[in-house]
Amino acid sequence: KFMDGIEAATLIRERHSVPIVFVSAYLQEELEERGAVLDGSAYLAKPINSAALSAVVRQVGRGRMEDDRR
Repeated sequence: KFMDGIEAATLIRERHSVPIVFVSAYLQEELEERGAVLDGSAYLAKPINSAALSAVVRQVGRGRMEDDRR
């Protein structure tokens, strides 16, 4: 069976506590309808630019640092 990115992210989250960044041409609202935006996840719409990528990496990094402090 083919596994899409949303299914893969759900499986990864069940097994590991890691941040997930969705990179997709779909609108974020469409992903939210499928329940794709998991806690601690970030979203980038294609085409991505370096400023957006940097911002998401910082966001995810801050979240991981906060989790590690708990």
